[in-house]
Amino acid sequence: MVTDQAEMFALDESFTITEKVNIEFDSINCNQGCIEAIVGGVDEFFVLTDSGLVGQFNKQDSNYSLTQEHQINVENEAGESYRYSGLGKDEVSGEYYLVPDQGGDDQQDVLIVLSADFSLKEKHPITFNGEPEGSIFEYDAQRGQYVDGHVYVLSEKYTKLIKLNLVGEILAVYDLSEEDVAEPSDFAIRNGEVFILGDHENDEAVPPVFQFTIEMY
Repeated sequence: MVTDQAEMFALDESFTITEKVNIEFDSINCNQGCIEAIVGGVDEFFVLTDSGLVGQFNKQDSNYSLTQEHQINVENEAGESYRYSGLGKDEVSGEYYLVPDQGGDDQQDVLIVLSADFSLKEKHPITFNGEPEGSIFEYDAQRGQYVDGHVYVLSEKYTKLIKLNLVGEILAVYDLSEEDVAEPSDFAIRNGEVFILGDHENDEAVPPVFQFTIEMY
């Protein structure tokens, strides 16, 4: 997981911290609030900023360091660059999946598919039963995860988990208790279990991790 203070923490299955990495970019100073998501695996991870800059970090001699920066260049209908709050990756194909942070319910959300080199491959409007009027923009989509051929996002003040196919169609909407997921900051899905991480500010207690079981179909 990543924090607003530009840190990466690796956790084991008991949520014990096993590794901490301070994240530093070459082209920007991103030490407060601009880091939004992380994907990766053993000895490599990619960190996404809200402006679409992606830092690639690789492990050498037990230490992680920045090896490359990638800029996502995708614009909306007005010619403006998107802002981002989540990133999913298909480890088999190397493709990335993003739902931009539109910042308002009057803007239609889209599912962006990037190739392994972060160039645009596809962009789909997010729809419900083929109708844009029923799409996710009513929920203000946030975050994102790719799991087993589907993309999952949190929405509507983080009280719903939405399952999409890879062309942006909403397949299912799961209600979450607002009391249970107050002020979450990110989520992950492992083996049909959904883990939602609570928010954390300076001098506050360590944030909780909420675990949900959802029937996948």
